[in-house]
Amino acid sequence: MSVLARWQQQLINAITAPLPPDPLPEGWNAVGLDAYRGNARLVRVEALLAAFHLCGQIVGEPFMRGLCRQYVSAVPAASGNLSDDGAQMGDFIASFAPAAELPYLADVARLDWARHQAAWADAAPVWQPAQLAALPADAWADVRLARHPAASCLHSRWPLAAIEALHQPDADPEQSVDLTAGGGALLVGRPQWLPVSHPLSTGEATLLHALWQGQTLGQAAETALNQAPALALADALATLAQTGAFTEWTAS
Repeated sequence: MSVLARWQQQLINAITAPLPPDPLPEGWNAVGLDAYRGNARLVRVEALLAAFHLCGQIVGEPFMRGLCRQYVSAVPAASGNLSDDGAQMGDFIASFAPAAELPYLADVARLDWARHQAAWADAAPVWQPAQLAALPADAWADVRLARHPAASCLHSRWPLAAIEALHQPDADPEQSVDLTAGGGALLVGRPQWLPVSHPLSTGEATLLHALWQGQTLGQAAETALNQAPALALADALATLAQTGAFTEWTAS
């Protein structure tokens, strides 16, 4: 590592560390370093506020800003790319005492992060069941589907889909969420330009994970039907595809 590169890394570490180095390296200025550190924290906080939009709607901007400041002080930045910042927010909120009265907020943060990742994921074509028409019907069972880079699936004991719907611009202001209703699986994807989410039944979630784990369509169907015998396979596959779950596919 060159002298310049070593100095640059030393400065980055000093800016991003919870506390500045003590004593300061020779030639460094405490006032200047504090300015850099303050700007870096401010930029991270603003980026986190944008990424965790649903959380902010629930708790309000002042509380969310304070929470983000605490996160920035406790969790080093993942990289120089601000879109990478926030991966640990769900776990952080789960142990954040001021949010203890909102036990579902940690999973809401995980949903926010999943949507954020979907928005910034690499571009890739979205697979649709109609592509099976190019194959003989007896070859469909051997098809393998690859996970789309924007897709993820959350499992929560809280009704995340209902919580998210309540905070949409067109939501009924008289509507409320029954937090005792239980949760389930929620698929997040980016089938077109913007992230979307869709709640999954037990059978749909089982089919999804089996396919993501590399099972063929025939194997995944058997796995899902063992879990949920009443599952309508064609409808379930269409739901997963329409939410952007898959990209490249291969037929053995």
